[in-house]
Amino acid sequence: MSLRGELAGRLRAAGDASAARQIANAPKPTRTAWALNQVARRRPELLAAIVSTREAAAGARKSGDSSEIRDGARRYRDAVGEAVRAVGSILAADGVPFSAAQARRVGETLQVLATDEAERAKLTAGRLVRDVAVEDPFAGIEAGPPARRPSASQSAQSERTATQSERAARGEKSEKAASVAKAKGRPDDELARAREAKRIRDERARAIDEARARVKALEASNAEARRAAAEAHRELLRTQREADKAKRALAEVEQELESARAHLAKLPK
Repeated sequence: MSLRGELAGRLRAAGDASAARQIANAPKPTRTAWALNQVARRRPELLAAIVSTREAAAGARKSGDSSEIRDGARRYRDAVGEAVRAVGSILAADGVPFSAAQARRVGETLQVLATDEAERAKLTAGRLVRDVAVEDPFAGIEAGPPARRPSASQSAQSERTATQSERAARGEKSEKAASVAKAKGRPDDELARAREAKRIRDERARAIDEARARVKALEASNAEARRAAAEAHRELLRTQREADKAKRALAEVEQELESARAHLAKLPK
């Protein structure tokens, strides 16, 4: 029986049917969400580093200094990467593989949680149940002070305008990319192949990093197991020595007892 079922059964047996239903119907977290909850409990400083470096990166973007912007973005990415590696180590210690796709989802989830206080509160409490996707790692970083919350009609109009602007921007980018490709003598399909090759290289690099992290975690577990085995062996030898010593003492006492009995038998009555 699972822990969830065991807890629900205990509550039902105690007469708390409402709490039992709540436990039984609680959403089960994904494997990566479970590992993120473990990171939040065991290493909360990693999550704090993501939030602080993102805030610093946002400030750098407002300053307009290109060097500060690059350094801030790098520190932010490093903080996210450290937390992703911690998730991989926890899964590896539990004997669960950690794929490149899972690592990407974990990174996206951490980027969303850096700005979403409600979701971050769930993670801090160890109650995250799902992964969250994000397209822009700096989404929500504004160049100026925060604006008022718009009305529903204003939000709808803004969304339509943003969608139209995004489509126009994508079209302009596509035209520029085609123009650049044509000027350099590289057709669109060659650019697509180059992008695909880069994606494959990135995936391989991530897979190598994940494999190394898992090997490192397993090596640490192996070293700990070896230390425990050596200690157990030393304890066994010590126990055997104590047992041999006790046997010798028993033999001596038994011999003295026999001698005392023989002497008693020889005495006149």
